[in-house]
Amino acid sequence: MNRSVNTVTMRRGRPADRLHDITEAGRQLLGSVGYQRTRMADVATAAGLSAGSVYTYVDSKDALLHSVLAGFFASPNEALPELPITAPPLAETLEAVRSGLARDAAMPVLRAALHAEAPDDVGAELEQILEEMYTMISRLWPVLAVLEKCAEDVPVIREFYFGGQRRAHLSRFARYVQRRAGEGRLDGFGDPELSAQVAVEALTWHAWHRLEGFDEARFSGIGGRGAVITFVSKALVADP
Repeated sequence: MNRSVNTVTMRRGRPADRLHDITEAGRQLLGSVGYQRTRMADVATAAGLSAGSVYTYVDSKDALLHSVLAGFFASPNEALPELPITAPPLAETLEAVRSGLARDAAMPVLRAALHAEAPDDVGAELEQILEEMYTMISRLWPVLAVLEKCAEDVPVIREFYFGGQRRAHLSRFARYVQRRAGEGRLDGFGDPELSAQVAVEALTWHAWHRLEGFDEARFSGIGGRGAVITFVSKALVADP
């Protein structure tokens, strides 16, 4: 997969603006090459700074990772932290991510459907869930990309993301597909968990991974989004 890091145009203004640019450069690098291969000198270059200047804002690569992950979920009105940012224990950073995901990846439509009787139009219910999921992935993919790529290098992040957060998300949707398939309203093709996984991967490719490769322009816009959701929905709705 082809990924590129864009050079950030450094704003010669407030420290908050400069920290934002450093964090954005760090996000792009951490999300494309992972933790081990991200170099602070490359972050500085991408942010338009000298190699040493970046340490005025984050004092280490661990601090940069914290700024990227925790900062993604911070309120826009949150006060500028004391500079340079230092890294708390990784567990504290991941707890901030967990709290942010609990809020921003809650998927209330899916949760409600898990406890509701099947409606007359299960296809419409499924499309609402897929719309909600697509919107969530579209909003969160920049931080999910960092978690996924850094998981290759950092076992604690791998367990947190693949063993915890991602698995829980997939399991909720799989339970929904399994329940409606058991009612004869969706087609689980003999393996509802696998069907749910394929459905999520199709949405994830268009909402996220497409943007990191060569196909971004080929399948863009609301029309493309709608086509993917309709395709997945029709694949799962049982024949009458």
